Amino acid sequence: MKMYNESILQGRAGAVMRGISILDTALWDLNARSVNLPLHQYLGSVVDDRVPVYASGGYYLDGKTPAKLGKEMESYVKQGFKAVKMKVGPCPHPRRRPVLKLLVKPLARMYCLP
Repeated sequence: MKMYNESILQGRAGAVMRGISILDTALWDLNARSVNLPLHQYLGSVVDDRVPVYASGGYYLDGKTPAKLGKEMESYVKQGFKAVKMKVGPCPHPRRRPVLKLLVKPLARMYCLP
């Protein structure tokens, strides 16, 4: 923190910040090595051999009605996806809200991107 605070005159960008980052990473690595742990374990990372996936769709297209949107989202659920990411506009857009309520309930997660 002291290095960061002292860097104001040199500028907090570019080479100065890279240098601080390099030293910070090296110190974390040194701490981890001092207790014979890989850095990711020292920092408390959990290793998981499974990566969750989601279906991405629901984009705005001319003529795509809420019913067509519903069929699209339903197709992802039938394919076995446990999460979907759907373009909804303001989250959730009033015309798309019924589709979300009907189809997202069986899913574990829904990602909402304006």
